[in-house]
Amino acid sequence: MADKLESRKRFMLAGVEENAFISIDKGAAAAIRAGGSLLPVGVTGCEGQFERGDILYIKGSQGQPCALGMVNYSSEETERIKGRHSDDIERVLGFAYGDEIIHHNNMTILAGVS
Repeated sequence: MADKLESRKRFMLAGVEENAFISIDKGAAAAIRAGGSLLPVGVTGCEGQFERGDILYIKGSQGQPCALGMVNYSSEETERIKGRHSDDIERVLGFAYGDEIIHHNNMTILAGVS
């Protein structure tokens, strides 16, 4: 029987949006591999339409999927805060759902990605 973490990873893989993703820089990819969250400063762009709570692939600077996770911000909101520091989120959007685009607790690192 799968433990809670394995069950959560399977849930996220089953619910991933295939037509939307977030692109990140090398620094953000390294932070994610080290167990960190995805902050706006590491986001270089996003593709497709998504809403808060959707599960998306995260693609590295070479375009390869490196992780997936549940987003705290919509595609429109992510575009507005990408590349900015977390302290700027509330000023730019007028609200904040947290400092992270995707919190590490809501993320799965994909196997075989360096």
